[in-house]
Amino acid sequence: MATVQKAILSDVLTGSIRSQVASVAQNLWRNKQASALVPRQSIFNNAVNTYTSELTTTATTIQSAINSALQTNAQQARNGNLDLLQNEVQQSTLGWTAAGAYYLEIAKLNATTLSLLNATRVTTSPTYDGLGPALSFDLAPLEAAQKDFMTT
Repeated sequence: MATVQKAILSDVLTGSIRSQVASVAQNLWRNKQASALVPRQSIFNNAVNTYTSELTTTATTIQSAINSALQTNAQQARNGNLDLLQNEVQQSTLGWTAAGAYYLEIAKLNATTLSLLNATRVTTSPTYDGLGPALSFDLAPLEAAQKDFMTT
């Protein structure tokens, strides 16, 4: 799922964020006003909505595939087409002690399913540590405009 998340995130970054944020950044560089950052909020909201919907669609597809595979195996077991003899002997030998293992397996499947829906990235702002004084002075007005935008 991590590969799928990375692909979806790359699509959102290149498809709906990068070009729009570049134009906002150019406008901010020209004006050096906090008002130039206003479109960034709608860009972010649209990107989050796109990312969420694509992840939800992918998770639903994966969950459907898991459910389909489970249904197919269960139906084959009911019809006697699945070789369950070894498992039947093992479960009848273990008796009620196998119930704990069964419960843990179901819990693991539920946790895997829920992890598909709860996996989100956390981002932090850059610190600009290690930049030279000239570059820091160039970034100072932009940083001030960004802080003004975030406080308004």
